[in-house]
Amino acid sequence: MSATDTPRPSHTGRTVALIVVGVIIVAMVAWLAAGVVRTALRPDASGTFEVDGRFDSVVLDGDLADVNVEYGDVARGELTLRQGDARTRLELDHEVRGDTLHVSLRHVREFGMPDLWWPWFGDRSAELVLVLPASLEREPIALDLSTDVGDIDVAGTFADVSARSHVGDVALRGTADSLDVHTDAGEIDLDRFSTEGELTARSAVGDVTLELEALPSGLRVESEVGQVHVDLPEGHYALTTDTDLGDVDVDATSDPSAARQYEFTTSVGDISVRS
Repeated sequence: MSATDTPRPSHTGRTVALIVVGVIIVAMVAWLAAGVVRTALRPDASGTFEVDGRFDSVVLDGDLADVNVEYGDVARGELTLRQGDARTRLELDHEVRGDTLHVSLRHVREFGMPDLWWPWFGDRSAELVLVLPASLEREPIALDLSTDVGDIDVAGTFADVSARSHVGDVALRGTADSLDVHTDAGEIDLDRFSTEGELTARSAVGDVTLELEALPSGLRVESEVGQVHVDLPEGHYALTTDTDLGDVDVDATSDPSAARQYEFTTSVGDISVRS
């Protein structure tokens, strides 16, 4: 009886697969190393820049940065960008067109490579500060502010104000003709704030705290997931509250026939209204 040799399995496929995996790993390491080097060597566009021209409104897009707006002892508007150890490279552009100051803080993506968020390589957001001449507060300007990731902080007297942050807190102190503020993930805080116009505050995920010193002509506060706390001056208004899951505590007099209609809603969260 003769024995037949068993054919040996081919390892060609496994070898090719190992080579491909090795090439991918090497490429990823090189890509990550390049990202670290780019982050370390990127130019810092930080500095203070004067604004040429007169304007009565501001449109500002902060992209990936905290945004602060305030009045100060300056002859012209001043923009200050502080990047420090922020993990992104930003470019600041500003121009007065017509009666509006347009400010753009653009996130630069180098070499067409995706962004790399280095947890060990800087963890502080960039900051963009707009200081307006104190003289402009006598003739308030309008603000339209937005940032994708970052907080917004505003102090002073303004015309109509719109403030939006996708991820970040929004805090305002002072006075505005009207206010529309929105954040997808963050808290909204109005501290001793006054407006006699329409006031709208929306937070998808985050608490909303309003301390008002004047009665808005209309008020709407919404939070999908978060608490709503409102302090109102005494006055004549109609209050409506609605929450799917949460407690409601109202210590204020409501008149359904009042011209001022104030609505407070949450999906998940308590509502507290006091005067």
